[in-house]
Amino acid sequence: MARTARIALDLVLVSLKTVRPAVTKVWFTAKKKIESSRAEKLVDNIVIEKLETILDKISRLLELKIIEIRDKQLLPRELKYLESEIEKIKKRIGTNVKSAKIEQPKKC
Repeated sequence: MARTARIALDLVLVSLKTVRPAVTKVWFTAKKKIESSRAEKLVDNIVIEKLETILDKISRLLELKIIEIRDKQLLPRELKYLESEIEKIKKRIGTNVKSAKIEQPKKC
């Protein structure tokens, strides 16, 4: 049952990641067309900007919550298995992620 729930949550997550950019693109295209017409005040106001920000935050929060719920579904033996698979892949590609360093840009 837990595996089925994880698969369903993965599908929801993929759908969310696929739909959000498409909806964003359509909205901004429509918004630009409206801004170039006489109905500009419908989309060029503070209420619409706040609504856009709120919807963006909600979609990101929803994505994080889905990931959190999905990750809680893992059984300890599944987690061990996945960690061992990650180690095998690291050895196969010859990288040691733990020892990798990220260079920070120098401040002027």
